Amino acid sequence: MAARSHEEALRWLARCDHSVIRPGLERIERILHAWGEPQARLSAVHLAGTNGKGSTAAMTAAILRAAGRRTGLYTSPHLHALNERMRIDGRPISTARLAALADELRALLLHADGGAGERSISPDYNDPPTYFESTTAMAFAYFAQEAVDWAVIETGLGGRFDATNMVAPRLSVLTPIDYDHMNYLGDSLTAIAWEKAGILKAGVPAVIAPQPPEAEAVIEREAQRVGAPLIRCGREFFYEEEAGGRFTYRDRRRTLPHLHCPLPGRHQLMNAAAATAAALALRASGLPIADEAIAAGLASVRWEGRLEVLQERPRLLLDGAHNPAAARALAAFLADEKRRLGGRVTAVFGIMRDKAVSEVVAALRPVVDHWIATAPPAMPRALPAEEVAAAVERAGGSVTLSADPASALAVALPTLGPRDLCCVTGSFYTVACAREWFLGERASAPSRDGRVSLVPH
Repeated sequence: MAARSHEEALRWLARCDHSVIRPGLERIERILHAWGEPQARLSAVHLAGTNGKGSTAAMTAAILRAAGRRTGLYTSPHLHALNERMRIDGRPISTARLAALADELRALLLHADGGAGERSISPDYNDPPTYFESTTAMAFAYFAQEAVDWAVIETGLGGRFDATNMVAPRLSVLTPIDYDHMNYLGDSLTAIAWEKAGILKAGVPAVIAPQPPEAEAVIEREAQRVGAPLIRCGREFFYEEEAGGRFTYRDRRRTLPHLHCPLPGRHQLMNAAAATAAALALRASGLPIADEAIAAGLASVRWEGRLEVLQERPRLLLDGAHNPAAARALAAFLADEKRRLGGRVTAVFGIMRDKAVSEVVAALRPVVDHWIATAPPAMPRALPAEEVAAAVERAGGSVTLSADPASALAVALPTLGPRDLCCVTGSFYTVACAREWFLGERASAPSRDGRVSLVPH
């Protein structure tokens, strides 16, 4: 396809409904049926949870690659370019291939609509797919066409009615469940856990990370109802934290000592333990995965925008914490860093208006010395910087305003001492804006690896 055709196909994709989340499997089911059921040709690991599912997915995929398996990884959201959501052996899909898949999807939709042309994606079209449903179908088709050995699939929102739940996994993983997306998933942990537990399947083992008691009870009830064997942290497997980003994994059969996870934060050791349990569950089902592959895979993993350090002295840290549980994990890490460095913590903070803003601020407030309230540009969902500042002031924080995350960093970094820490957080949109400025990238222009971002995060 020519460059102009690439752009046209991706602009068509961008016109899919990305402003409204519509849980349900009817639209994705029709698309995948028309596409020849590509998800049925995948050996998949399916992950859901509130926090840590992206990191755990990346770790699981890294272990499978280290074991010599060609591995697809589908995650969301992306930071800079849609290509990041679909990777094979760590490499993002090319823009040309992405555009070709978008063209295939468009042809399927036009055919299903009786050849109505571009009207098939207009507001008058009968139940068009959302942006996430479209990209999920494209990812399934991509991995099937490339005949990957394994596909590691992260849910987008919830699980039971998430588009990714069309996959028939060989293994399920539930990372920690907490409050988030309550307008879609319910306002109790019981309701949220029921949605997440919808990925459990009959006879398919499920690795379960540590859960709040209410969520754990729902998971166990749903697992018993559908007949899914559980591999639970604290019962069937254990992990012990060690210094230097290391941990020891234990279960009834084995001990794997001193595994290394390069992703910062104590919560990442828990995610790494879940990924290790997932790898060993696959081994138990007959997949050859040596202990050495587990260690090598974990040690190789990289995951941008999650406690990502961009510079030292002063330390610049990016983390997309956008709900209370993620903010608590970030606060624990910042507290450790503050003691180690002996300096002050500045937070460049921008968050979406549909998040639990007060709770996120309250979690971070004890460790943040100064806040710069901001909002990512051209983002209707973003809470205006003035309202972000008001939330910080209500919590008793010291705060100034900045027009956008890039401007905030440009002003803040020269004022910091070598022992200070600046953390950009509150949303992956905020993180992406700051990261692009710091690395000299622009989301609307080709990046160094040729990727483009013509579609929203």
